[in-house]
Order: sequence, then C-alpha cells, then structure tokens
Amino acid sequence: MIRQENAVQRKFNPAMVPPGGHHFPKLPGNAPLDVEVGCGVGLHPIRYAGEHPERHLLAIEQTALKYAKFDRRIKNHPHLTNLYPLHANAISVITHDLSSESVANYFFLYPNPYPAHRRWH
Repeated sequence: MIRQENAVQRKFNPAMVPPGGHHFPKLPGNAPLDVEVGCGVGLHPIRYAGEHPERHLLAIEQTALKYAKFDRRIKNHPHLTNLYPLHANAISVITHDLSSESVANYFFLYPNPYPAHRRWH
C-alpha cells in the first residue's frame, strides 16, 4: 500500500494520450449524453437506451470480438436511435473527442474479465 506522503502526484497531460483514429459519431440534438466505457457485447447499453429514450448513450468497446458481437446485436434493435456504438479506446475518446461539460454520466460496469495486469484502472 502506498502511503500518502510518498505518493507522486502527476498532472494529467492529454498530449501524452495518442488520438484513436476512430470515426467519432455525430450526436444530434440536445439530449443529455451518457458514456459507457467497456460496454462488452452490449447487454447494458441496449437495455439502458431502450429504457431512457430521452438520453443519448455512447457505448465504447475496444475489444474487437466483443464489439463485433455488440454490433450484430444492435442490428436487431433499429428503434434505438439514441444509442451510438463505438469501437475505440475509451481513454482516447474521452481525452480527445468529449468535453467534460458534454457528459452527464459515465458507466464503468464491472467485473472486468481481464487479468489484473491488463486492467486499465
């Protein structure tokens, strides 16, 4: 355990986060924007978008296999016009594509299936 007096504090430097090279979706309207980081195969974002049609949900997944399953699943829900799936690195998206004022809520739903050494937190 790190003791507080020995902890090194570093200011976040956005220039150190590489841009993702992803295609960021255009989000229409003035509805509140929620962001789900690591949405997996899309179970939560599909349910949440259906229960909250008055909100936009940007659902980000980096893992190709999980995103492919999510992409197939969302095709069965064309009525969810408030759900925006994005295959990208969430750190890059949050750093370069979103202003802190534009996001009402962030969702980090875990358990994270990766081994401890691969978890970003």
